[in-house]
Amino acid sequence: MGTPPVLRVGFAVEARSDHFDRVPFGIRSPDGTRIAVANLADGQIWTMRADGSAKRAITTTHAENGFSAWAPNDRIVFTSGTQGNHDIYVMDADGSHVTRLTDDPADDTVPDSSPGGRRILFSSTGTP
Repeated sequence: MGTPPVLRVGFAVEARSDHFDRVPFGIRSPDGTRIAVANLADGQIWTMRADGSAKRAITTTHAENGFSAWAPNDRIVFTSGTQGNHDIYVMDADGSHVTRLTDDPADDTVPDSSPGGRRILFSSTGTP
């Protein structure tokens, strides 16, 4: 029979006012109708409806993409290792208009958006 394939599952935590809402497989959109998923198996970011239907890969790079956050202005903030280290990018929720926000030799990861979507917070292995 052989060994069954391993499915790696991640959980994200989304902060909401005075509680945390555990969201399996990704981050909910601000309106709650969609989910953004960083797929550990193929390294891409996918979106889908909240019920799991209409799955669509919105990144197509040959790199590890992940640690996504959904900004309130319907944009997705994420990390990508396309340049040999991880940098922060932002794109529209349909995968268009990808913009690189950081460009340094350090690994920049775990991005999040401010409540108004005007600022991005992230972790970096570099020095300020």
